[in-house]
Amino acid sequence: MRTGKRVSLRLLSLLMAVCLCLGAFWMSAPSTAEPVRADETSDLQQRNQELETQRQQAQQQIDQLQQQIDQQQAVQDDLQSQIDAVQQQVTLYQEQIDGLDVQIQEQNDRIDSLNMQLEQSQQRREEVENLFHDRMLALYLEGNTSTLELLLGAKSYADFLTRSQYVDSLAASDQAMLDELLQLENQINADMAEVEATRSSLEANQAQVQSLKAEQDAKIAELDTLQSQSESAEAQLQSSQDSLLSDVEQYQAEIDANNAQIEEIARANSSKVDNSTIQPDNGTYLWPCASHTISSGYGYRWGSMHRGIDISAPAGTPIYASRSGVVVVSMMGYSGSGFGGYGNVIMIQHDDGTYTMYAHCQSRYVSVGETVEQGQVIAGVGSTGNSTGNHLHFEIRMGVSSSTTVNPMNYF
Repeated sequence: MRTGKRVSLRLLSLLMAVCLCLGAFWMSAPSTAEPVRADETSDLQQRNQELETQRQQAQQQIDQLQQQIDQQQAVQDDLQSQIDAVQQQVTLYQEQIDGLDVQIQEQNDRIDSLNMQLEQSQQRREEVENLFHDRMLALYLEGNTSTLELLLGAKSYADFLTRSQYVDSLAASDQAMLDELLQLENQINADMAEVEATRSSLEANQAQVQSLKAEQDAKIAELDTLQSQSESAEAQLQSSQDSLLSDVEQYQAEIDANNAQIEEIARANSSKVDNSTIQPDNGTYLWPCASHTISSGYGYRWGSMHRGIDISAPAGTPIYASRSGVVVVSMMGYSGSGFGGYGNVIMIQHDDGTYTMYAHCQSRYVSVGETVEQGQVIAGVGSTGNSTGNHLHFEIRMGVSSSTTVNPMNYF
């Protein structure tokens, strides 16, 4: 019995020792960092793609509305030109009407003057006739009922001649005056008829010009109506365009906010990378492509900064991870994503916090969160995104942001 107890105690002691060792091992074992998850940014990227599609559609509508606005403005310019031309014609017609008014007034004044002359001539004729009648009445009252009696009443031959000449002189004088007055009246009546005809002609011309002016005024009113309609249509188009511009600004603001969140997640993911899984590469960079032909270097070109080097190669040429690390970006870059124009793009974070980026890939062979080794084939050369030929655009960044790029040629 004692022997059995001793064995049991020994086994219990051994088990306790093993447990203590295992406990010490578990306590000393490093905790595994939370893995980088590919779906952390996928929802945001998907939302950004939807927003970018909506933004592009809204921008297309804005461009179409701008064309319509430009057309309405062209219509308004054409209408204004027509209005100006018609207004000039109206001004000419008005000047003619004003000139005819002056001429008609002159003719009216002339008629008034002729009427006064005629009235004076008729009054003078009446006076002469009255005077002649008075003389005849006086002769009659004197008892001389005839010229013969007047002459027979002469006291001498000389008196007879005197009386005869006096009668002839009075008759001739009265007749001459009457003839003159009658001729004057006839001339006045002829002048008045001419003036009346001239005035009638002027009034007819004035009525015709006024009719033409009324037509032009109506045309201006019609053009004004068309211009008002065009301005109203333009205002409606402008209102729609302003609304779409507001939508575009909202889309872009949400895209920017999402990109900021994506970048923040990328930074957070960077801190979660388990560096123990990365194979050591001595901090050196491997040339990322089988081709060594550089078609464009790092630095300013065409007025903007080229933040990497372009390595030309046939489509599908293998692309290697320049250093070991963890994939933090693997996507088709689109406008507003922070990688617009890069096409298929991969970004790898390295153990020292630097990043390498591989763009315009034909295909991608790795996903976000995947650990890759230096020299591992991660993609194939292509010409996706804003590219004019098959090549690899390669960048080295000191941080996530594109503003931290350095010249890769200094690291080989």
